Amino acid sequence: MAYTPEQPLKLGVIREGKTPPDQRVPLTPDQCVLLEERFPQLKIAIQSSPVRRIRDAEYSAAGLDVREDVSDCDVLIGVKEVNVEDLVPGKTYLFFSHTHKLQPYNAKLLAAILDKKIRLIDYELLKRPSGRRIIGFGRWAGLVGAYSGLRAYGLRSGSFELPKAIDCRDLEEMLANVKGVTLPANFKIVLTGHGRVGHGAREVLDHMKLRSVHPDDFLRMDYPEPVFTHLDVEDYNARTDGGTFSMDDFVTDPMEFESTFPRYAHAANLFIAGHFWAEGSPFLFTREDMRHLYETMALLRAIEARGWKLQRSGRIAVNEDKLDGHRLAHLARANEDDAELAPRLALAYADRVVEIVVQNKLSAARIARELAGVVHINVFLVLRHGQLIHGILVDHPLESAERVRLVVVVEADVEREPRLAQPELVLLDHAVHKGHVLAR
Repeated sequence: MAYTPEQPLKLGVIREGKTPPDQRVPLTPDQCVLLEERFPQLKIAIQSSPVRRIRDAEYSAAGLDVREDVSDCDVLIGVKEVNVEDLVPGKTYLFFSHTHKLQPYNAKLLAAILDKKIRLIDYELLKRPSGRRIIGFGRWAGLVGAYSGLRAYGLRSGSFELPKAIDCRDLEEMLANVKGVTLPANFKIVLTGHGRVGHGAREVLDHMKLRSVHPDDFLRMDYPEPVFTHLDVEDYNARTDGGTFSMDDFVTDPMEFESTFPRYAHAANLFIAGHFWAEGSPFLFTREDMRHLYETMALLRAIEARGWKLQRSGRIAVNEDKLDGHRLAHLARANEDDAELAPRLALAYADRVVEIVVQNKLSAARIARELAGVVHINVFLVLRHGQLIHGILVDHPLESAERVRLVVVVEADVEREPRLAQPELVLLDHAVHKGHVLAR
């Protein structure tokens, strides 16, 4: 059928019916006017909506036809999935249906589309000859996601307030708002993903003039300014057999890999997820990882609440089920020239380690007594100048193969006394496996 100005193709902009409602629109008033001017054989009608960010009055002011019923239109265009009961039989629809991968949560929608003989044009499947998608919200998801994450931090910490992204007039206003934010020194942001979403999120961080640092430096260094690191797949995944990472191997058989992301979670103040996760890939982190992180935060808050001066803190997460005194000693010797890494690597084969450096000369018994009630701690150790001076096994003896959680309090100047000697490491290994209460 040939459409003419006298018998035009009627395009209807439908209201969004999902719950919670989506306030976005597929076409703005200016775009509608431009399309009608460029294609005289096209006539656009707007279904009235109380939830759109662009109000009905703005479409009316542009001279567009705003009405309740648009079922007479040939083509109906929206943003997100249309409710089954709102589908008009025999029409052509354009929207993101989330059905082409046979997503189970939209099975009823796909069945209804077929049953009502609807022609569906899914934005996600519109591609250029090269195979690249024509329409994708990935960049915008990254922009708004990063902005919203920073806004959430400001609200939670009480340090600053940002308006909701949707309340900003445009991208320029949103970026101007976030550029005015001042983050604390050594505030660390970890960003994943190098697709549209990840690059969109990075636009926000770059606009804030935040410094980008190498993933290794992100983990081991402190900074006088806020920083971020942008991780690639090999940065937070590793082969379970200890072999070299290969992207081809990861795509072919992701089950042979495991996530190493928790180490970044422990170091970061804010995580912005911009990566793609495929079925069968390692989970970035688990509920158990988050439980340990939550307990560590509770522990550190308890220390600060008691007025104990916190010099440095960190967490190490590894996968080994038990300690190996000889391996620990080797790691300590291999890194003995690095004042920061030596204490951490010397204990790296404990499943969960919290290192707390306090300058106060506190009673080990007092620290153990006060902190044991805050979070569950298996083993509590006190080191002074590299020497194990006190140890308490809290709650219950450990089985030899049970994963270990330690709290280590170092009553020393770590920069001056970084080494942990082999005898203490062997004793640590013995004590954990035998479930002994240490005293020295």
